Amino acid sequence: MKHSPVAVTTNSSYRDFWDDEKLSNYIKQMKKPDDERIFVLFTENSARALIQWCLDNKVDLNLFQKYYETYIKPEGLKNPELEEFFYGE
Repeated sequence: MKHSPVAVTTNSSYRDFWDDEKLSNYIKQMKKPDDERIFVLFTENSARALIQWCLDNKVDLNLFQKYYETYIKPEGLKNPELEEFFYGE
């Protein structure tokens, strides 16, 4: 099974591997992060890769932004590229 570049980057420091489906379901279900991998997903991947990943995994971009604003930013974490895409800053 081929994994996306986003999944590979997100899982690079872990022994077990979370596939794209598991990662995307966190967002689709607005599940509160209970593993730091979700934070890594948002902070260690480029905005371009994340947007393509959302399209490939049928993650609504508005929901993706809502997840970022609800769970990632409040932890003091940022992805400046992603924020530029979201807010045009």
